[in-house]
Amino acid sequence: MQGGQRRRRAGDFCEWSPDAENEAKLDGRESIFVGDGRSFRTICDACDAVFGSGYRGQQHAYIKPRGPFREVYPSYVAWFPAKMAVGGKGRKGWLNIVSPDGSEICEGRKGENYEGDGDSSTRVVFVRAKDPITGASDYRFLGVFEPCGTRELSGQLYRRYRRIAESFPILRG
Repeated sequence: MQGGQRRRRAGDFCEWSPDAENEAKLDGRESIFVGDGRSFRTICDACDAVFGSGYRGQQHAYIKPRGPFREVYPSYVAWFPAKMAVGGKGRKGWLNIVSPDGSEICEGRKGENYEGDGDSSTRVVFVRAKDPITGASDYRFLGVFEPCGTRELSGQLYRRYRRIAESFPILRG
């Protein structure tokens, strides 16, 4: 007899559900915090668990999630950079560089200088990180960031964001 059948008969089998997994990760918390160890396999998982969006699929890295997020935080967006630049190499020409302490992000595109204000949205940021042991990639909360001008790095101007909060409230749909 297989383990699932044995556990069903014993009455202690709990069927897997992605929604239940995300709820378990948040343990009924009211907010998510930088460094609390919570991670999400996909952008959709993070949007559903933290923003109450009710997505079945979502692949855009820069979005204004539907549901309570849009109502409560109309000037905010969610940002899921797929890769932070390592050794000057980003993804699809994008070079998103996070400071060693995680308090600042410089966003740029290879060969383009950012000047002026540009995007003025406050960003709730989840970065894609690879677990060095399992090799699995997931999204982890980095904080809430606001634009704060530009910064020159290696002769190129990058859009600069500074962290203004290390937590964000979990919104229920």
